[in-house]
Amino acid sequence: MVQWLPHMQPMSVALPAPTNQFAFNINWANGKNVVVEACANLAAPVWTPVATNLLSNGTALIRDQNSTNYLNRFYRVRTP
Repeated sequence: MVQWLPHMQPMSVALPAPTNQFAFNINWANGKNVVVEACANLAAPVWTPVATNLLSNGTALIRDQNSTNYLNRFYRVRTP
C-alpha cells in the first residue's frame, strides 16, 4: 500500500521554463497514475482535466497549455 502524499512543486527557475505555460512537477510513488485537473473559480468549481500521467521514477512534469487564458487557475491531483 502506498500512502496518498503526492507533492506538487513549481518548476525550478534553474530549469528551462516552457513558454507561456504554467508547469510543475508531481512527485509520489513510482508507477502510479495521476490525473491533474484545473478550475478558474473555487467558489463554483468546474474541474477540467489538464493531464493524465504515469509517474516514471516517481515524478511527472505537468504543463498547462491553457494557463495563460485565465486570470487565476487552481489545480488538484487525483488518481483515476
